[in-house]
Amino acid sequence: GNAAQKSKGSETRGEGEVVNLMAKQLGAAGAQRVADELAANPNAAKLILGHNGIGADGCRAIASVLANHSTLRELYLAENEIGDDGCRAIANALKANTS
Repeated sequence: GNAAQKSKGSETRGEGEVVNLMAKQLGAAGAQRVADELAANPNAAKLILGHNGIGADGCRAIASVLANHSTLRELYLAENEIGDDGCRAIANALKANTS
């Protein structure tokens, strides 16, 4: 399946949408699709991507959206082998985000 189908685990709470894609075997390519969807979703407040093996490449894809996303407040990336490069990409994106 694709990320759009897998993101049907989304739910809306009082503080914004929760996108739960925990353990969906997304990999880096799936993380890119999630990033594309996240860029088009201004209501996402929490993104759960743990246990998906997205690696540093997938993390960079997510980071590319974080720099300009104004509503995302929580990001869960445990068990994704993102390494130093992935961490650096996320940190730089968050630093660039002024919202």
